[in-house]
Amino acid sequence: MRRALNKKLKISLIICTRNRAQTLSDCLQSIKDYWVFDQVSEILVIDNNSSDQTNQIVSDFKHKIKPNDILYFKENEIGLSHARNRAIKESSATWLFYIDDDAKITDDFQKQLYKTLGFEFEAFTGTYIPYYIKEKPKWLSENFGRKKIHATDIGPISIDGMCGSAFGIKTEIIKSVGGFPLNMGMNDSTIAYGEETYVEKLLQLRNYTIGINPHLIVEHLVDSRKYKFRWHLRSAIAMGKGEGKLPRSNSNLDEFFLDIKHLLRHIIRKSPSIIFNLGDHKSYSPKYKLLLMLQPFLHFVGKWIIS
Repeated sequence: MRRALNKKLKISLIICTRNRAQTLSDCLQSIKDYWVFDQVSEILVIDNNSSDQTNQIVSDFKHKIKPNDILYFKENEIGLSHARNRAIKESSATWLFYIDDDAKITDDFQKQLYKTLGFEFEAFTGTYIPYYIKEKPKWLSENFGRKKIHATDIGPISIDGMCGSAFGIKTEIIKSVGGFPLNMGMNDSTIAYGEETYVEKLLQLRNYTIGINPHLIVEHLVDSRKYKFRWHLRSAIAMGKGEGKLPRSNSNLDEFFLDIKHLLRHIIRKSPSIIFNLGDHKSYSPKYKLLLMLQPFLHFVGKWIIS
């Protein structure tokens, strides 16, 4: 049964999760620590057909806070886009804000979130910094897991991109573009990306205003899967596959030659700086340098050959 529309409800903070009860517990604990429950917000947990203790974790936190402060829904169709779309159906709020189940909000998060809502954006994004529960391997760069952004204050997104771990969109706007595409995004344990970028591209093509707040920060887990070199290779290919499915303002031929140009720039300009330890590359391990060399090629393969 659908809940009655609450016209005063401003924002739904949404966590989509599947079989990650422990990281979800850490996420909810950060909400308990830093979120001030009020009359204009709600927390939605969308359980994407988990087989672990996800339901129990949410139930435990309801008792720690208040039963109505965190709402739980189970989405049986597996796939992150299915879960995100379920949140669209269940929310009664003007705004939806998604964070990952392996993210934690920070002490300034709610203040920055509400501050950004005061701007005339149809969608907006924050950023993320890494946290670890196991010791980081020495070969992995200190910069890994930290989103690089150019913005220094709240404003239009410009050359930065949407952060999948922390982004918001007006409910009526995401409905108008048909929600998140079901052929993109994580599906169980399969590495896949791009569903929020797909929505971002649609909004840009329709001239909606997308904003960014570099001070709107979540901590994002770098889990042990990402300690393996092979995972990064698969991830680069998956990113390319996701980009290959995005709507384009250029023709396929123009897009192809633009990507060739970027590859050549990587070979001519960036590769020598990696090889000869110039700039930031001095601090990188040989293994990480090799990864930086390979990623653009794998991305290209994923976008134009595999997708």
